[in-house]
Amino acid sequence: MLPCQYSIPVDNFDAAIELAVKFTDMALGVLQDVVERYALGSDFTLARQISSLIGEKGEQQGWFRIMQGKVPSELPYPTTGDVHFAFSAVQSFTVPGSCPNIHTFPLEPFEPLHVIQTPGARTGDVIVSFVDHQNISDSSLWVTYINQQNLPIVEPLKVIARTGNEVTGEALFPYEAHRMNGLTIAVVTTTDGPFSNSYEVTKVTLAGPGLFVIN
Repeated sequence: MLPCQYSIPVDNFDAAIELAVKFTDMALGVLQDVVERYALGSDFTLARQISSLIGEKGEQQGWFRIMQGKVPSELPYPTTGDVHFAFSAVQSFTVPGSCPNIHTFPLEPFEPLHVIQTPGARTGDVIVSFVDHQNISDSSLWVTYINQQNLPIVEPLKVIARTGNEVTGEALFPYEAHRMNGLTIAVVTTTDGPFSNSYEVTKVTLAGPGLFVIN
């Protein structure tokens, strides 16, 4: 991957640390996915090297959390991830047209998912917005949450408004039922699963990821 140009949407130190926590959480999740992919491909030496990066990222995250007045360790088992979600997340910071060889990668970004509101550390509604170029029927839209090492959690999306292809909707965030602390990766999917892992979620993702961190 040749260097790109980036635009980071922060203008103060606290906002920068908050974004760093979110993005480093995402990196810790995708490195789990990369280790598994290397192991399945018998690239054992590369798996060892990537595993060392997980420790280094964990040290970074501990420092970021201390700067927020929190304990260094977020969770016993941090949220897993997938390279497809990480690739899409990076696009929100990338200046369009600035990546010389991005077309050589066998990855296509999903439509961005904007998290407008979360309930915090309680059960409540998450409000999101996204673009639906496929005109999927409202009854076929779901919000799928990936949190910690648990199976993906699926909740129906209630469409609040459609303006052209712009969709705004809300879905339950079942915090108390699953103790959904740490990073949550939220995506809009076109089926309700069931999903056995995050990779299966990527196959039916329409928009995402939306990222938020609790505790």
